[in-house]
Amino acid sequence: MIRFDLLGTFIIQHDGTVTTIGAAKQRAIIALLLISRGRTVSTTRLIAELWGNDAPPSAQGTLLSLVSRIRRSFTVDPCMDKLLLKQGTGYRLALGDAFLVDFHEFDERAARIRSRFAEDPTEDIDDAVAEALGLWHGDAFADIPSTPLVSVEAERLEQSRLELLEMRAENWLTHGRHADVVEQNRPLVAAHPLRERLWEQLMLAHHRAGRRIEALRVYERARSTLLSELGVGPGPDLRLLHRQIEEHKVPDRRPTELTVTARVPPRQLPPDIADFTGREEALAAVDRLLGSPTGRKAVPVVAIYGMPGLGKTTFAVHVAHRLSGAYPDGQLFIDLKGAQEQVPTPYEVMHAFLRGVGVTEQRIPLDYGERISLYRSVLAGRRILIVLDNAADEAQVEPLVPGSPTCAVLVTSGRRLSALFGAHQLRLDLFSHQQAIRFLRDVIGADRVAREPESSAQIVELCGRHPLSLRICATRLASRPHRSLTSLCRRLADRDLRLAELAYGNHDVRAGFGLSYASLDEAGRRLFCLLGILQVEDFASWLAAPLLDVSIHEAEARLELLVESQLLHVTQQEGAGEPRYYFHELIRLYSRGLAEHTLSVAERSQALARVTGFAAGPGPVSGGLRPGRRAALSRSWGSPG
Repeated sequence: MIRFDLLGTFIIQHDGTVTTIGAAKQRAIIALLLISRGRTVSTTRLIAELWGNDAPPSAQGTLLSLVSRIRRSFTVDPCMDKLLLKQGTGYRLALGDAFLVDFHEFDERAARIRSRFAEDPTEDIDDAVAEALGLWHGDAFADIPSTPLVSVEAERLEQSRLELLEMRAENWLTHGRHADVVEQNRPLVAAHPLRERLWEQLMLAHHRAGRRIEALRVYERARSTLLSELGVGPGPDLRLLHRQIEEHKVPDRRPTELTVTARVPPRQLPPDIADFTGREEALAAVDRLLGSPTGRKAVPVVAIYGMPGLGKTTFAVHVAHRLSGAYPDGQLFIDLKGAQEQVPTPYEVMHAFLRGVGVTEQRIPLDYGERISLYRSVLAGRRILIVLDNAADEAQVEPLVPGSPTCAVLVTSGRRLSALFGAHQLRLDLFSHQQAIRFLRDVIGADRVAREPESSAQIVELCGRHPLSLRICATRLASRPHRSLTSLCRRLADRDLRLAELAYGNHDVRAGFGLSYASLDEAGRRLFCLLGILQVEDFASWLAAPLLDVSIHEAEARLELLVESQLLHVTQQEGAGEPRYYFHELIRLYSRGLAEHTLSVAERSQALARVTGFAAGPGPVSGGLRPGRRAALSRSWGSPG
């Protein structure tokens, strides 16, 4: 058995022989691959982890040299000769039954303990917890350089360790082992003063051991610490216990009578993805805004928006996993269903979240106002990250923002939530050409991209650097290694077939466009379709007036609604600050297809006649059509002849 120990100083053991890895960056590479648990980590990700945004031009060569040295270290043991494998554009560790990783084993043991404790909190878990904690011989990744992923994983493991200690204290309290709780929790509250459950257990242990005055002193220390560190007092559970002790009304919970609800922090996030690519600036922005709950005056809310298919949910989930260590009291997640017909109301979401943090069904009020009050009270003082995915509007979000600055909220939406006051608006954009090529390399392999560089670049541009479209293409290519990139280019080049090509399995770019389209009112949907029949790259706002046969003022308002829904974009300002509008090419194709199916030839012809007539007359704003655009309009699809 070959054992990797990282819960403390990093060592590799085999049959009593200890192997050490001297260079810090080599240790970091091994740690990153072990954290990925057999999955491939791209060279791009490794470079970003090791050097951040300051990667030198020589980083690729240095990484190859570091990997080569690691392999040489491994060859001293025949069992490790083929452990570090090159896979596509990255590396992975081929961990089999002959290998044991201490933090992997800790995770497995901790999961079993949580399951037992949730099933029966009175069952003795003392030995199991002691064995799990015995795997630790120092801080997690103690001598590994602090990369973003290593830091997040170290924090996650530390929170898991503390949860086991809290469960053990809970278990000891059920069996009357009050002295053991005091001995364990006294140094823990000093080391982790913001974990209220540790203070609560220490108070309870003192009280049940007959030391009521000491229990009240513990509360005062907790209150003073929380006010000093967070600017808020203790949460509702700690305040309730304090009041019960003061009034001599603490329930006498004897082991034989005890009924306990397990208090495991909610971990509701969907899985992160292994091949997350790019978004470095956006990640850094969210890290700055949400990274540390200490010292904040208000709840930070980050509202992520952008056109359909940019990976807003993927980004939010990835960010939430990165930040989970800063929010040890839990992560709450819900899909608000966006533009779908059946959407959960804030009233229903609060019910789900309250159940998620351990509030029993009987305690949740039916009255809306009382439910909001309980929701805010329960979350007060807790470090909880709330992810509200796919919000339709501000009304879905506002009641769910807690009152305590120790919490944080991440929102994704298909439109900019401009009226969500105080929120930091973060717009996700298309990939750059370089990011898109890097993504293709990560998914289908650098060799394939290198063999057909021109076709790779064409695929990127035919997809409009649109992340979901690129993922669909890359997934299809990865599943069909015998197919050339050139053949896919030929199919994508056909504008009539392109959107059909951008569908694979459960993913279809048209689905996201369709939800945004469905969220528009009737006039908005009509304008969206009519704009699709025009063969112009961009246009001034006046053009929408004859299309819809309305005033320019109303047309501008309709265009702005399309912009808010991320179906239309604004380009450079002209003259006296007049905006110009344009479609992303894939949305233009979608709009064009809808127009063909929803508008008659007569409707299309009449709309185009109104536009060309308006353009020819004295009415259009100067610069409304650039030179040659009138001729382009007359050739637009669907026009007479």
